[in-house]
Amino acid sequence: MDNISSLLNAKEINQPEEIKLLKNYVLNKYNEKIGVLIRDKDIVILVNSSALASSLRLNQTDIKEKCNIN
Repeated sequence: MDNISSLLNAKEINQPEEIKLLKNYVLNKYNEKIGVLIRDKDIVILVNSSALASSLRLNQTDIKEKCNIN
């Protein structure tokens, strides 16, 4: 019998393209992994560092452009 962890790891979860682009952008530019939540009209980026959060906030326009976020 499989445990829940192995079942979830084997399941392919389809993420929206915006999430994939955001995660790749931050990973390539800052070498950090992030979490992303999509709400009604918002995209929330979860990070472990306030310095990274500030950098992302300052680069918001560039991120929107490169990740095709309206």
